[in-house]
Amino acid sequence: MLRETAGHLVGLNLSIRYLFGIRGPGDVMFCASDIGWVVGHSYIIYAPLLAGATTVLFEGKPVGTPDASTFWRVVKEHKVNVMFTAPTALRAIRKEDPDSGFFKKAAEDGALKHLRALFLAGERSEPSIVTMYQDLLSKYCADGAVVNDK
Repeated sequence: MLRETAGHLVGLNLSIRYLFGIRGPGDVMFCASDIGWVVGHSYIIYAPLLAGATTVLFEGKPVGTPDASTFWRVVKEHKVNVMFTAPTALRAIRKEDPDSGFFKKAAEDGALKHLRALFLAGERSEPSIVTMYQDLLSKYCADGAVVNDK
């Protein structure tokens, strides 16, 4: 049986560049998904590498590894430009850190100014999560940074 993959790769290359805004060398993508799911291997491995960008390969969960600061530490340390995760992860973080103290601490001295977008997928998020993170991105991240919950 022949399984053609070119169409998938063309779609990934188009989406990483024009939907996610990852254009090439110097850009960093962090997709916090399970690599076994199609979103995982597509946006952790194939799409960023097709664009010539850096990708962050992350093993863990948003809380308890060691705490709810994990994602923001990764974003800060690797100078992530675009993050892609599920609203469920952000709900877990909010439960452990309702005042967003970990995000604010990671953002000290402009350390998150490279983050341009936070994409949410897997399920729709509630408006309170989108509003909360849009406010954080607007205050602490790149000019024009957005939360995209499509």
